[in-house]
Amino acid sequence: MEKTYSTNIEGMTCGNCALTISKLLEKKGATNISANAASGEVSFTVVEETDVNKVYDAIDGLGYKVVREAENDEPVLAAKGKDYTTAYLIISAIFTFPLLMHMFSSWHVLHNPWVQLVLSTPVFAIGLRQFGVSAVRS
Repeated sequence: MEKTYSTNIEGMTCGNCALTISKLLEKKGATNISANAASGEVSFTVVEETDVNKVYDAIDGLGYKVVREAENDEPVLAAKGKDYTTAYLIISAIFTFPLLMHMFSSWHVLHNPWVQLVLSTPVFAIGLRQFGVSAVRS
């Protein structure tokens, strides 16, 4: 016996994202897969013995967030941990500001390439952590 599931995916913003999720669902044995990037909705059919939470965890592993249904049919976002996006933005802004100021000030320390390398490395690492991981996975 087969069962059809339909859920919303946060972060699925383009056709390539929908294709990536569709390929993952195919690998997990799903059929009748429909992934709509515009609405963020995914529907698929699996046999009843399939643990749908493992399928949702695999989608979460790709970097998307599955909106799961609670017992009272209200959508609940699956919590994986804290969201550090705001902290990353503040840290990046703090390190980027001196890099921009070297163009307007005559403080010679900011013109040293080694100082610029030290200031730009954390910004690069944060960007790589945020975007590089999902880029490599897709």
